[in-house]
Amino acid sequence: MHIDVSGKRVIVTGASRGVGRALATAFTRDGAKVGICARDPEAVEATVADLTGRGGEVLGRAADVRSTDDVNAFVDAVVGAWGGVDVLVNNAGQGKSGSIDTMSAEDLIEHGNLIQGSHLRM
Repeated sequence: MHIDVSGKRVIVTGASRGVGRALATAFTRDGAKVGICARDPEAVEATVADLTGRGGEVLGRAADVRSTDDVNAFVDAVVGAWGGVDVLVNNAGQGKSGSIDTMSAEDLIEHGNLIQGSHLRM
């Protein structure tokens, strides 16, 4: 099945490496405008340069999805540039490893803030 995303406005979080970068690459290859964010500004810049070098229309911003201010600024930049968002891929998140027996309460809260909290912020 192929879904036509040409001209669609897509956000991919955690898009500077791994699965997020692969998704951003695929969306740009298929003609979508792609907004990407990740915590590392240099990695975001390198990804934007790579994807625009392949002909993609990409907007990148360093953002920590655990920060409401960062998320709002990133989404505002995408909406300001393209007038809205059609697709959101909440990819960012590298949670803590362990179990309820091995993780501290602080670890569990941090994990929840990253994994669930970032989805709510986006």
